[in-house]
Amino acid sequence: MGFINDKKKDTKETKKPKKPEPRFKKVYSQYDWNEISIIVDTKTGVNYLVFDGHITTLLDADGKPVVTMITEDSKK
Repeated sequence: MGFINDKKKDTKETKKPKKPEPRFKKVYSQYDWNEISIIVDTKTGVNYLVFDGHITTLLDADGKPVVTMITEDSKK
């Protein structure tokens, strides 16, 4: 007679894989008539301005992209 094996499953098989860190991190939000946000690419440090469904690189006074230095602490 065959019985179903009631042994507990190995916990290694039931563990979910670690969820990867998000690539983009919201660092600023402002709400007026629409939301204006600044997000940072955690791989490159490039800052982006997001407004009304559009996204563009955030530029400094010289027209160069704003880049945030990425450290292990800033990824959290």
